[in-house]
Amino acid sequence: MSAEPEKVVRILNSLLRSEISATESYTQAIPRFASDVEVLREIAREHGQAVTELRAAIQSVGGTPDQSSGVFPALLPRVVNGPAQVFGEAAALKVLKDVEERGLDEYQDAIQRLNGSGSSWISDTQIPAQIKHISSIDSLIARL
Repeated sequence: MSAEPEKVVRILNSLLRSEISATESYTQAIPRFASDVEVLREIAREHGQAVTELRAAIQSVGGTPDQSSGVFPALLPRVVNGPAQVFGEAAALKVLKDVEERGLDEYQDAIQRLNGSGSSWISDTQIPAQIKHISSIDSLIARL
């Protein structure tokens, strides 16, 4: 049985806000790095693509996509910038890894809550992407 449309919209908008926040975090963090910028830009691009796809999914079930990351997620770029400036790239990468791990948890939770409504896109595309992002960031951290 699939979830009702209002519930689907709430869940997808929550994921959308997280993806907007991730995009903002990468956009603000990337200028702080001297190397490995292309890897981070690719991750940011993939989060931007997820934003586009989530907005389309929300509209397809008759919902209105949120336009911003909200209050709490909007603080993440500040956290990324602070450690990157004060403690260096390793600290900023750890914050970005936390963003990715939180996103993975949210996607896994959403699969359970959606009861099949749109969960194949999450399990086939987004969860593997989050795992890849975490692995890429781990590799960057290991090279520092």
